[in-house]
Amino acid sequence: MTEVATIVDIVRLKEQGLSQRAAAKRLGISRTTVSKYWNGTTKQLIEPRYNRRPQLIDPYRDYIISRLEEYPEYGPPSLLTPLPLLKEYPSYPHRHHQ
Repeated sequence: MTEVATIVDIVRLKEQGLSQRAAAKRLGISRTTVSKYWNGTTKQLIEPRYNRRPQLIDPYRDYIISRLEEYPEYGPPSLLTPLPLLKEYPSYPHRHHQ
């Protein structure tokens, strides 16, 4: 994938009046790469070419966000800490080594 800085250089050289061949030679890249971005729009640089994959959390996202906004003290750091209360429940499966 071509870096954004290279694409910006291609557009800049085009604005300076260089040909595609001269821009490719100056940048040390192929003419096909220059041609690909020569008449491109900035929209191509900003928008990803893929769709976001659905995640398991998607149906619950709005609910989780609303709860975190209502109770900020239970933010992500506290969500990542282990639950010590699980040890107090007798139904919690423990492995005993003999």
